[in-house]
Parts: sequence; structure tokens; C-alpha cells
Amino acid sequence: MSNSRTVSSIKNVGVITFIQIFGIIITFISRTVFVNILGNDYLSVQALLLNLIAILSFTELGLGNAIIYSLYRPIANGDTKKVKALLNFYAKAYRFVILAITVIGIAIIPFLNIIIKDVPDVKENVIFIYLLFLTNTIISYVFSYKKSLLIADQKNYIVVLFQQSVLIIQVILQILFLIHTHNFVIFLVIQIFSTLLTNISTDIYVNKKYKYVSVLKGYELEKNEKKELFSNIKDIFFYRIGAMLLNSTDNIIISIMLKTTYVGLSANYVLVINGVNSVLMQACNGIAASIGNHNVEASNKRKEEVFEQLYLIAFWIFGISSICLAIFLNPMIELWLGFDNKLDTTIVIALVLSFYFTGINQIPSLYRTSIGLFKQAKYTPIVASVINIILSVILGKSFGLAGVFFATSIAKILTFCIVDPVLIYKKGFDMNYMKYFKKFLMYFMLIVFTYFALNILISYISLSGIIGFTIKLFICLISINVIFVISLYQTRSFQGILFRFKIKRK
Repeated sequence: MSNSRTVSSIKNVGVITFIQIFGIIITFISRTVFVNILGNDYLSVQALLLNLIAILSFTELGLGNAIIYSLYRPIANGDTKKVKALLNFYAKAYRFVILAITVIGIAIIPFLNIIIKDVPDVKENVIFIYLLFLTNTIISYVFSYKKSLLIADQKNYIVVLFQQSVLIIQVILQILFLIHTHNFVIFLVIQIFSTLLTNISTDIYVNKKYKYVSVLKGYELEKNEKKELFSNIKDIFFYRIGAMLLNSTDNIIISIMLKTTYVGLSANYVLVINGVNSVLMQACNGIAASIGNHNVEASNKRKEEVFEQLYLIAFWIFGISSICLAIFLNPMIELWLGFDNKLDTTIVIALVLSFYFTGINQIPSLYRTSIGLFKQAKYTPIVASVINIILSVILGKSFGLAGVFFATSIAKILTFCIVDPVLIYKKGFDMNYMKYFKKFLMYFMLIVFTYFALNILISYISLSGIIGFTIKLFICLISINVIFVISLYQTRSFQGILFRFKIKRK
């Protein structure tokens, strides 16, 4: 059993990581064609409506995760009746989700003119475009409940394969039609049919692979089972709705307070940052099961030692990524989309800080969930989203676009970056958490020092273009690692990692 789990984990991490990287490349190609043909106003409207639709989807938050969690045991035990009862419950629940999203989505239409403004280059009716986005979201829930069976059965890579295969076809068709027609509506219609095709193909595969789920009618959960399921949904719901509000409100605030076209300009930067983030997060999630197993067997002291080593590795990876993004995002955007699509350096730093504080907290977050501290942190994202909205309005008025993004970083520092470490040190390690925050501050100061040092260093390199970009990036990568090694070589965490490698080599 343990061997099959390992194989499944390797497949999930390996296949999904590879596909994510490939998906990033495809997305870059699509974005390049999109911006060059339709322009920034269309990109701004698209990014803004995607955020708006993400908020609409709050009705589902917690349901999918709770069902997947509930499927683990009956799948392992071969209890097909329980699996069918859970999927039947899921199917009924999603009918409610579809109805709720439709009603709330239509109710938002009168307010679209307040949210979207200053987009003269968009020829189509904004309400019609919004309805196409809404249709795509509604269709995404049709037949989607059965894919939870694949995810719970450690076959998430199959779900991703279906999604990415259809995505490739979708992007190719969208590019071809954009080049020949310059029509945004056709672009969105192709997306709608692709979403439907993904769900239908996944549903057909599940029905063939798990023949017993083709008929679900008549299989019901017991009252106590529904009660437990609703309890899990409630806890996950509070956490996820806060996280959704935190991640989906910035563009809406920017559009209302500043200008809708800013949404498109920042969306290009967010695309690059999210591409890097998705690959790194997959690597972090790949060790989640190992952390859980280790925490069951190890002493508190040993848990904390391993935590510090993993935290150092996370800092190293996200630190290098953050410094390189802060220095090279603007040159990259200029090479990719042209000078007119660049943002001020202060705005770029604000975006990168949010990326860094999310990444550096991944290990504390994984430890918290592996210890089972769900209820204690369920309101953290809601508090973070409230802080973010309030600070976005205040700082947005004073500092513009940069202020909105700085608000997100501050909200994360005051919530996630405090709550998760405090919980794991108090409940998981039974130790004083102040040592963590000293290390947190030390690592951040090292990032700041390295960023400014490398900015001075590359200012002496006069090369430009792709060759100059590549040489500067290579020099930065080498320099960052040298600075990090010199600064951290004597620490217990660094020596512990070296000791692990020496043992493995023997």
C-alpha cells in the first residue's frame, strides 16, 4: 500500500509539474497574441471579470474539498455503496451551486458599469461579455463532481491531463481565430466549449474506469454522515472564502478606485509571478504527506529541527525567485510586450513582496494542516481579506496601484505569517515561537540586502536585449547563491541539510 502511494505521489507531482510548466508556455504564447491583437483594454476587462467570477464561485467553497476528504476511507476500504452515496450527495449539492451562481451572477449585472470603466477600445457590450464568462463558470460545474473520485483515488494527474490536453486545443483555436477574426466573443465561446468538453470527457472516463458510479440514484448518506460532512464543509468554507476574497478583490478595487486599464497592465506581471508560483507550490505540496508521516513518529525537538531545515530550503527557493522577479520582471515585460506595458519599479516590488510572503509561509502552513489545526485558523483568511480591503482603499488613495498591492503583503504578514507559526510552535512543538520570528526577520533582511547589492552590480553591465538579459540573470543567480551560502553556512539548519546529503551520498 505504501509503495502504491509513493508511486501515485510521484506521478501526481511529476506529471502535474511538467504539465504546469508546459501550460505556462502555452499561456505566454496566448497572452502575447491576445495583447498584440486586442490590446490592454480587452486584457483589463478579461482579468477583472475573472476576479469577479471567482468571487461568485464562493457558493462552492468547501464542498469539493470536504467530499474528496470523505471519499478517502470508502475508496481505501472498497466501500462502493458509500462512494456512490457521497457522489449522489455531491451531484445534488452542485445543482444548488449552479442555481446560486446563476442567480447571484445575474443580480450583479446592474453594478457592472460601476466596476468597469475607462475601456474605450472594447467594442462589445460589457454585459454580454460578462454573461459569456458567467456561462463558462456555470458549465464548469456540470459533470464536474465525478472528477473528485479521481482526485481522492490519487489520480489527480489524469484530471490535469484531460484539462491540459483540451487547453492546448483551446489555445490553438483561440490564437487562430484571433489572428483571422480579431473577435473577442469567438475567443470566449471557444473557451466555453472547451470547458464543457473537459468535464464531459472526464465524466466518460470515470464511468468507464469506475463502472459502479454510472448509476447513483437511490444511494443516500445517513443523517450522522451528512452532519459530519456539513461540519467539514463549514470549517473549510470559512477558510477558503477568506482566501478567495484576499486573492480576488485587488483588481476590483483597482478598477473602481483607479482605472480599469491598470488591471490589464498588472495582469501581465501577475501571469509571470503565478507561473513561477504554481511550479514552486507543487513542489511544496509534494512533501505534504512526508511531513504528516514524520510528525506522527518524531519527537517535538526533531520535528522543529526538520521544520527549520525545510523552512531554510523554502526561503532559498522563494528568496532567489523573489529577487530575480523584482530585478528582471520589468526587463522581461519590455522584451516580451514592449515598453508601453511596463509598470513602475515600486509596483513590481509590491507584487513580488506578496509572492514572497505567500511562499515563505508554505512550510508553516503545511505543518499546521499536517498537525490537524484546522478550526484554530479557519477565520485567518477572513481577517486577512478585511485588512486587505481596508488598507487597499487607504493606501490606494495615497500611493495608487502600488498601495493596493502593498496592502495585500501587509495583510498576509499580520495574519498568515503570524498565526501559522504561532500555532505550530505552541501546539505542534511545544516551544517558544519568538525564535521563529527572529529567523523570519533575518531572512527578510538578507533578501533586501541581496536585492540592493545585485541592483548595483548589474548596473555596471551595459549589455541589452535578450543576450544582456540572459547574462545578467545568470550573474544574479550565481551571486545570490554565493551570498546565501556565506550568510547561512554556519547556521544549524544549513549544517543539518549538509549532513543529510552526506548520509545519502554514503
